Amino acid sequence: MDILDSKQEVRQKEGGQALKEEVWEYGDLLLDHLARLGVEYVFGVPGGGIEPLYNALARSERRGGPRAIVSRHETGAAFMANGYARESKRLGVCCATTGPGSTNLITGVSCAFTDAVPILVITAQTALPNFGRGSAQESSCTGLNTVAMFEPCTRFNTLVSHVDQLENKLLIAISHAFGVTPGPVHLSIPLDILRMPAPKASFSRELNPFIEHEICPNSNAQGVLGTLLENAKNITFVLGQDSESAIKDILTYAEQKGCAVVTTPMGKGLISAFHPLYRGVFGLAGHESAYQAVLPESAEFVVVVGTAFDECASGAWDTNLLSNRLIHIDEDPNNLSASHMACLCVLGSPKQVFQKLLERTQNKTTQVSSASFSGYDKKFPAYFSAETREHCLMQHSVPIKPQALFWTLSQLALPNTRVTMDIGNSFLWGIHYWMCNRRGEETRNLFHVSLGFGSMGWAIGASVGIATANRNNPVICFTGDGSMLMNGQEFTTALQENLNILFVVLNDSALGTVKHGQRLAQAEPIAYELPPVNFAAIGKAMGIRSYRIRTVSELMALNIPELLKQSGPTLLDVLIDKEESPPLGLRMKMLGTAEVEVPSKLEGRAHEEIPQNKIYSKLWGEEALPDNPFAAAACYCHGYDVYGDLLGKVSWVEYLYLLFKGELPEPPHRDILQRLAIALANPGPREPSVIAAMSASVGGSTWAATLSAALAVGAGQLGGAHEVALAIRLWKDCGQSLENWKKAILNNQGSHRLDIWSSIEHVPGFDPHGVHCSTPVKQTLDLLSTFPSVTALPWLRLSQNELEHIIGYPLALSGVAAATFFDLGFDPDEAELLYLLLRLPGAAVHAKEQREIGFRRFPFFSYAVELEHDPAKEKKVVLKKGATVS
Repeated sequence: MDILDSKQEVRQKEGGQALKEEVWEYGDLLLDHLARLGVEYVFGVPGGGIEPLYNALARSERRGGPRAIVSRHETGAAFMANGYARESKRLGVCCATTGPGSTNLITGVSCAFTDAVPILVITAQTALPNFGRGSAQESSCTGLNTVAMFEPCTRFNTLVSHVDQLENKLLIAISHAFGVTPGPVHLSIPLDILRMPAPKASFSRELNPFIEHEICPNSNAQGVLGTLLENAKNITFVLGQDSESAIKDILTYAEQKGCAVVTTPMGKGLISAFHPLYRGVFGLAGHESAYQAVLPESAEFVVVVGTAFDECASGAWDTNLLSNRLIHIDEDPNNLSASHMACLCVLGSPKQVFQKLLERTQNKTTQVSSASFSGYDKKFPAYFSAETREHCLMQHSVPIKPQALFWTLSQLALPNTRVTMDIGNSFLWGIHYWMCNRRGEETRNLFHVSLGFGSMGWAIGASVGIATANRNNPVICFTGDGSMLMNGQEFTTALQENLNILFVVLNDSALGTVKHGQRLAQAEPIAYELPPVNFAAIGKAMGIRSYRIRTVSELMALNIPELLKQSGPTLLDVLIDKEESPPLGLRMKMLGTAEVEVPSKLEGRAHEEIPQNKIYSKLWGEEALPDNPFAAAACYCHGYDVYGDLLGKVSWVEYLYLLFKGELPEPPHRDILQRLAIALANPGPREPSVIAAMSASVGGSTWAATLSAALAVGAGQLGGAHEVALAIRLWKDCGQSLENWKKAILNNQGSHRLDIWSSIEHVPGFDPHGVHCSTPVKQTLDLLSTFPSVTALPWLRLSQNELEHIIGYPLALSGVAAATFFDLGFDPDEAELLYLLLRLPGAAVHAKEQREIGFRRFPFFSYAVELEHDPAKEKKVVLKKGATVS
């Protein structure tokens, strides 16, 4: 039955009851108009105020018209409508009830507004006669005015105050949604209007204005464009998301002339990563090759198609792009308004512009054929630098490197897989490392990000919308643990709808972009930590196929291509390396937090990435000077510019903490370590490592030898660094339980280790020679235990007497150090090294002093070792050159 005649349908009720004609209300009329536009779904959350529309949706579904998909939150509904509109090229529709239902939509609607995505937003109002009477959840002009709230984020926004307005305002709204500048439109409809009986006559309005339309370019501008491009030697095309309808014609023209092609971040999915002309992404998290392609020496003209020059697409308004070499082609005059520096602006449909250009070149030989290149057999795209490739091949790292994760999954994904990248580290890694694999006659953009408004969790809802619009191709959604905790409930919508979506959660127990941004900006490290969450366990509890991934080998073992062919969603909880910093340089520059200006050519290089001439390890990186490969232009420690960002701004102990832990300490940890460093820095001549250093110094050894002697002895397990390591292991076993300590001592735990060291003969952290705890140990413990961020130290101070009674020895400074390192999160090996480093300064200065005093005045001999008849005192022997002594 034709859907336009569906209102005449009669239904046979159960039990052979008489035929009855269905109800026909204004909610049904609204949905029939949407059906004529090809709309299949309305995304939303039901409620009392919007109930008449859901009644109409139930009737619509029975007729084969638009049906309801229930999101878990109204923001998710708007994200879903956004994804549906992107993929289907039809109108996305979302709805919400009065009050909070309506306001919950606003974030999602704002994303559609900044990304120019056509969606219809339907919100409810209480019945008209009840306006101003304090109805439950009233959001009318006499209450909390939701229509006013939608005004800044919609192209058309109105209250339907009379039933006769509904059809007219609906059609006006749709025309604005698909206008020259597409975007969201909003109708707020009172409950009583939605449920009023509608006329049974045919549609009173036609939908002719909503057929596909294109703006024809001015003939003069088209002629100038053709002449400029024909005579140019080198051209680079920069393709934005709005060049989608013309992508085949653009590539055909580029292939005829052999032009370089780059994309903006939002246009990335319009071209295969392996196309021989493709040079990667220009702008945020982009590629060096794309930047090089727009430089004056590479391009006589830079032709930008279908994008606004916002921060992300323009490389933070890079003057190599925004110059008098610019030619801007767009059908949105708002986009062209920022191109006042261009040598030519062409207002018109990109499809028509390039069809006319091809007419001028139809008899010319094509230099590059996209149909004949064998790029799909290559492992890496041509624009991947050697360093980027090296990062992709970090297959054996534990935890998994984000670079390797994105590259490996893009290799395993089926051709024409759609991907959504959430705001945060996901889209930064995705822009740089994901490879789009377009095949055949694919016309849609395969890579989706929402960079304008940048709402966390957008990708989760959008992937649901994309999957409902195209059930023949799988969707992969990359999101972070922060976004999952904010909007992750929407993956149950994918389960309910049996959608083929692979949700990939980047799990680093942090708001990753905030964390790494604070580090790069030298800001206070605050409010970025998240609790460890097992999303795989959550997914399984909700009935979703879920896996926890720690390594690339675990990822490969899942057989991703087969997973992407199965019905229903899958969730991968990927424990990524939390210390890998995404390519954030350009963003830091625009926030005004970069100490040194970051040129656009460096965009896409995270601090952990390896430029061409860089000496690199996980700990340290050196960029060479352009004219001297043996000298460094910049040095990085765990991603921090040591001489540019740290020198003069951090303390010595902060830098030590950075060396071992990979991040700068929070203020309480810094202060604790600062005080411990002073307590350990001068162990004094009673300490074995100091004695060794002093002895080596008077024996004529170099200073390096004295420190080597101190290291050898100080590394031991008699008050040395190894004892600290053993004590930390004891802390791990016993914690803050006297009973556990008692059991450990009785069982001799913590005293045996199979290595080069013999078994320790006393409990580590306690003094086997002592009767009472020394004053310095007490003073150090009293001071360090006062910090609010520690737990082991206060317990040790309160339990010291009982613990010493159990063990039989007094507490030693090594025991206080072990408890401190345990509180600060250092593992035994890290603590062993750091303890030794902090003890060396005292050994060094004592050795220097002792050489000057001589071997007879060792303070630990107490001047007691003297010869009664010392020849050296009785007769001074002076040796001259060549003399002999009998």
